[in-house]
Amino acid sequence: MPFNVTSKFYQNLDFHLSREKITISEHAALYLTNTIRVLAVSLVGIFLPIYIFGISEYFPLFHADPTINGITWVLSYFLLRSVSCIVAVLFLGELIFSKLHFQLTMIISFIILIVEILLWFLAKDNLFLILLAGVLAGFKVAMYWIPYHIFFIRKSNLNLKGFGKDTGRRFFLTRVISGIGPAIGGLIIINFGFNVLFMSSILLLIVAALPIALVIHEWQHRKHNVVKVIKDYVLNRSYWRLTVSYIGEGIDSSIYTAIWPIMLFFTLRNFANIGFINSFSFFLSSIVVLWIGKMIDKHGSYKIHGIGTIVNSLLYIPRMFFSKAWLFYSLDVADRFISGTYALPMMSVSYEKARKLGDSDYQLYRELMLHLGVVVVLSLIIVLIQITLTWKWVFALAIIGTLMTFFIELDMN
Repeated sequence: MPFNVTSKFYQNLDFHLSREKITISEHAALYLTNTIRVLAVSLVGIFLPIYIFGISEYFPLFHADPTINGITWVLSYFLLRSVSCIVAVLFLGELIFSKLHFQLTMIISFIILIVEILLWFLAKDNLFLILLAGVLAGFKVAMYWIPYHIFFIRKSNLNLKGFGKDTGRRFFLTRVISGIGPAIGGLIIINFGFNVLFMSSILLLIVAALPIALVIHEWQHRKHNVVKVIKDYVLNRSYWRLTVSYIGEGIDSSIYTAIWPIMLFFTLRNFANIGFINSFSFFLSSIVVLWIGKMIDKHGSYKIHGIGTIVNSLLYIPRMFFSKAWLFYSLDVADRFISGTYALPMMSVSYEKARKLGDSDYQLYRELMLHLGVVVVLSLIIVLIQITLTWKWVFALAIIGTLMTFFIELDMN
């Protein structure tokens, strides 16, 4: 059965083989680029907050307490990333998405990411470079993910029932690859250090850029008027449920991405263990996403998303009160396993909304609201942890953010 599923899956990616050459469709090139990029990012991903936290002891800028200072440095990086993403969309959106074409925009995002990784490397001697890296990261997000989502919608092998199956395929690939990255990354850190890890990621990014550089030929974005996007989407009262949902998604994802790795490190104190538990969790979750995607197309996302939202919220509660290693192992595995019932419906419905409500303008709106949620919650956390000198309560905000995402299922547009 696994062989048949995999065979059908790759047939759907539309690879064409002949005796003379191997060609792939633009749709397959997009999958391939994103998959290799995921591997490059997953080598570093969960370890980046730990890396920033670790080198922050030499730069006590925000607080005398090393834990509060370190967490604030980490949050500042992710905060600046979202601020600069919003700035890029609001003030450079016309230039980026009207003057530059898809291929060039995405390639530039790879160059920015490589420069950002080099800044991570240099930041061990000057942590203020992490803040510059955060600013660059926002432009990278805007220039990669918005074109990526637009291109995915246009090139998807869309069936009449929705995006669940195609989104499930993408999640399957990225989660399988994400299952490889953390384990390899943890072993590289232990044996060779962060510098080799960063260089490995850069080499993979160069490879990842090749499919879109050689295959994708969709040149033009649509013209965008950011003022019109704000008026038609952000300030449109009929879209308030969508706005709440995306802000909630930003709240949840930012807390999970920035804080959870540090909490894992406090408990496990071992890069290899952290890497392997993440790898195992991702592999386990990849098993269910293809099935979830089919179920969404067949039965809709309402019930699946509802179950995922409730369970994901409940899993944050023990994070606030417990610190046993076995519990953290169990939490990470359970979280990744059920995450498909939460993240996949959210993405699938977002694609459906974009198709109905204006694909490229809608993606600008979605990205703005996601990062608005990040900016609001991380700014609040940075202020409050200076006052309370505690930080585990932040997972209560993640619960609120998770519950907010379900509003997308209540939208009638």
